[in-house]
Amino acid sequence: AFTNAAAIFPLLDVRPGEHLLLRGGVLFAAAPARLVDPIASLSRRDGLRIDDDLVNFAGGKPGRYYGTEFDLRVQYRLDDLVAADLEGAMLLPGSALENANGDAVRSFLMQTRASFFF
Repeated sequence: AFTNAAAIFPLLDVRPGEHLLLRGGVLFAAAPARLVDPIASLSRRDGLRIDDDLVNFAGGKPGRYYGTEFDLRVQYRLDDLVAADLEGAMLLPGSALENANGDAVRSFLMQTRASFFF
């Protein structure tokens, strides 16, 4: 989950069988304005210009693009009572998450979930 972002998240569902669901999507997320860490930016203040003092939360130049995330979900549903999900995601970080060297860490997520319906 995230806040303060504009996102486009198209999803595609495929049902190859009665109890199986495959869902994939790509999330594109951007901030409405450049992301600035106010505390770190104040500590870099030199009194000349503000623009050269601003940094993001990772210590890099302020940016707007959070990144692109690829998502995949596999769900098996048994008789409308129980569902088991396996989900995975990979984030290719954007300029808002880069450090002072222009590097950002690629992130991965894997989770399972069981749901009971009553």
